[in-house]
Amino acid sequence: MAGFFWAAKPKRPPVVPTDTIIPVHYFDDNAINRSVLLYLTLRFDHVLDPGCLRGALERLMQLGGWRKLGARVRTNDQGRLEYHVPASYSAERPGFIYSHVANGGSIQDHPVASRIPRPTAQTAVYSDLGNLVDLARRSDGPRKLDDFLYSDEPQLSLHIVSFTDATLVSVSWLHTFMDAMGMSAVLRAWVSVLNGREADVPPVCNFDKDPLSSLGTAPTEPHVLAQRQLSGFNMLLFAVRYASDMIRYRDSQRTIYLPPQRLQAIKEDALRYLDDNNDEDDDATAAPPGSQKTTPSFLSDAHVDAVGRHGQRL
Repeated sequence: MAGFFWAAKPKRPPVVPTDTIIPVHYFDDNAINRSVLLYLTLRFDHVLDPGCLRGALERLMQLGGWRKLGARVRTNDQGRLEYHVPASYSAERPGFIYSHVANGGSIQDHPVASRIPRPTAQTAVYSDLGNLVDLARRSDGPRKLDDFLYSDEPQLSLHIVSFTDATLVSVSWLHTFMDAMGMSAVLRAWVSVLNGREADVPPVCNFDKDPLSSLGTAPTEPHVLAQRQLSGFNMLLFAVRYASDMIRYRDSQRTIYLPPQRLQAIKEDALRYLDDNNDEDDDATAAPPGSQKTTPSFLSDAHVDAVGRHGQRL
């Protein structure tokens, strides 16, 4: 009778005895990451060989710890996520799902792909570009976490769309699996294999090692923003304003393009700012004569994208 009112909960796939089972790390398994499926599409104005791209990624998953790229995600009896890593990959249990769509025309004639922005010398902001995600995944591809939990679907998908004058290479993955910086490392390793430079592929952490396991467990000083934490009335005020904005303003998407020269200029400006402030801190603490200055500041491109004080200048 209960099934008349609601669907029965799907069953988890059976455990494969030869799989390596490892828990998903603490900072990866949270509600936000569970709700996000990421897509990355690279446009090449050349006709690439899909078989070579596929073969190089398959080969990467045969190299040491890179095998965990083909992990399946499951929930344990406590509701936490865990990975089931196959001992090897085959046509029946591939390390990733591969799909290819061959278009017989130019990318400029495609109603959606033709709207993909082209690189320019200037910073640009683009309005809604349409449903580009349809170009980044297969038609029957997963859409949410449950699509992975109750199937033997690997977390990584490779979708290639070929035109007569261009190729779109898309990868998709769960946010619990990795972030954009993690995918950047995968892309570099993939390209190394593609170019026949397997010796340049770096090792990855062992399955059972969590690099962030001790993060925040023994702080040596208060957080720099500790005095700005919201609580009480201020927290309530923030929640009211946030809810008001969600109701008043229509959801819309914008794409910001930063040319490499502009990104580098922002990065150099930010580094000078940080180094100048580090010098002031060193002077304030009266470092002994002859002692070394603070370690030079470091900023990744991801840091630069998030530098708030430059946001008003874009």
